[in-house]
Amino acid sequence: MKLYKRLISVSIILLVIIGCGSGSYLMESGKIDKNRGEHVKAIENFKAEIALNPQNGEAWYWKGYCEEKLRQWVEMKNSYTQSIANSGGFKAKIDKSLEILWMTYYNESILALDSLWWDKALSKLDTAAIFDPENFLLYRQAATVSKSAGYSQRAIDYGLIAYQYPREFNDSLDISSFLLECYIDEKNLDEVIVWSKNIISLTEPRSDDEKLGSYYLFGIDNLADAYFKNDMLSEAENVFADAMVKFPKNKTLKLNLAASMVNRKDYDNAMEVYEKLLDVEPGNVDANLQIGLMLIIQGEEIKDNEDLKLAKYKKSIPYLEKVVELDPSNMPATQSLPAVYFAIGDSVKGKAMTQRYLKLMREGK
Repeated sequence: MKLYKRLISVSIILLVIIGCGSGSYLMESGKIDKNRGEHVKAIENFKAEIALNPQNGEAWYWKGYCEEKLRQWVEMKNSYTQSIANSGGFKAKIDKSLEILWMTYYNESILALDSLWWDKALSKLDTAAIFDPENFLLYRQAATVSKSAGYSQRAIDYGLIAYQYPREFNDSLDISSFLLECYIDEKNLDEVIVWSKNIISLTEPRSDDEKLGSYYLFGIDNLADAYFKNDMLSEAENVFADAMVKFPKNKTLKLNLAASMVNRKDYDNAMEVYEKLLDVEPGNVDANLQIGLMLIIQGEEIKDNEDLKLAKYKKSIPYLEKVVELDPSNMPATQSLPAVYFAIGDSVKGKAMTQRYLKLMREGK
């Protein structure tokens, strides 16, 4: 009779363990397996516990811990995410583990880069991003590596991801400039326009800052250039004209505005812009050079009036000579002057300037 009662008691205990307390049993079994280093077996126990109790943050944590030991990174990240979602008790440990992991793989990518192992470096960065999927630094580095390796589309893809996770204003500006350069290389004018405008919008409110002002002008120049290449000459000119309102003393903008006018053969207005610049700075090499070259272009366009053609050539000479005086190794001026001298019949100066040009060529100037 006593034996019968004991069997009933044991049966009841087993029923309680199996029916009501199985979760605790599975957790303890999983922890024992974990401590023994039997991580695969431990994971199965934690999975079984989670199936019974999906909100068990501790089970998710230890499952992720074992997956980390097995280098099952994607599964580990999911387990850790679920653990944090269901219990805040393990967040500090999880954050520390993930930080160590992403930094480890990031540093390994640097070592790979030192040996120019592009693909290995990218693989390390991709793995690091599993642990910290919103880390700007990782995607920015991957974008740079991809570009260096010649993977242009991959560089753009990483750059676009990095743009979503800036740590500060300078990150947004940096990656925008990177993407603009990529699209320039790809000759994707539509995207060049988009990212040029983006840089302008980022920097325009603070363009009085010297560094940001240079980014602003970078955006302006490339936006106008894209318009030029799309035969949108008026839009290009408006870009420079609008920028000049903000930077009335900026010589580069004035030169670019005048150059845009030359491109659409608006020579009179271009000359007016150049002359205003020279009124302030007579020794501006770029302005003198561009005027001289513009006058040569005008002369070449005249087909039915030789005297007028030669008059344009003669008018270009003082400007080009001024350039050579100010910058003796200036190749465009030195190269253009001989043809102009010979065209107007001054063979002495033509030969002398030809010799000067050839000397510069030999010197690699």
